[in-house]
Amino acid sequence: MNGIAYLKSQKAKDITELSNQLEERRFHEVQEKLDSGELKYSDVFTDYVFLGDSRMRGFSSYCGIPLDNNLAKIEVNVTSIDQDLPTIQERHPKNVYLSFGINDIESNLGLADDGLHYDQLFESYVQKVLDIVPDANIYVNSIIPIQGDGPIAEKIPEYNDQLRALCERRGWIYIDNSDLISDPSMYENDGIHFVPSTYELWAEKMYLAGQNQK
Repeated sequence: MNGIAYLKSQKAKDITELSNQLEERRFHEVQEKLDSGELKYSDVFTDYVFLGDSRMRGFSSYCGIPLDNNLAKIEVNVTSIDQDLPTIQERHPKNVYLSFGINDIESNLGLADDGLHYDQLFESYVQKVLDIVPDANIYVNSIIPIQGDGPIAEKIPEYNDQLRALCERRGWIYIDNSDLISDPSMYENDGIHFVPSTYELWAEKMYLAGQNQK
């Protein structure tokens, strides 16, 4: 490598390192402000939409996520993405966060005679989003467990396994929420939805997933 080429490479390296240092500094500043209550989670997500069911909808009630960004709806499954495509076309978000699952399992979505193919169904609907915003970052939340036993609770691990494998194959970000719930008091009385403090922890997980992507 000649002298000029070396200097150019060092300059590019310095710019990258500076950018990383600034990003890290901003990350720590944001964390401190979140911890102190000076900043809300609705302020740290950028250029995004939330897609999901009633669990995801709770972010608007408890974390101040604007409804313009939170397209999640009550009693829906992943097929409801069809309803959101016009808004996605209009907003053209850079970051798309998804959280479906409980209603999907209850409806046996992706279940066929030869086994579960939820990953294929899920992929087909996310692809509709990517057809509109091909450069968007896709964040897929794992299905958070529910309280108690029963068919839905038993099927959650298998659905999550397929979501994780799908994300690995497509290069999407899988947000593992398996350790999110540490106490029954983090649920509402129905054992499915969450109290406000749980949403803060969940929001932090999603925010960190976005930072780790950079």
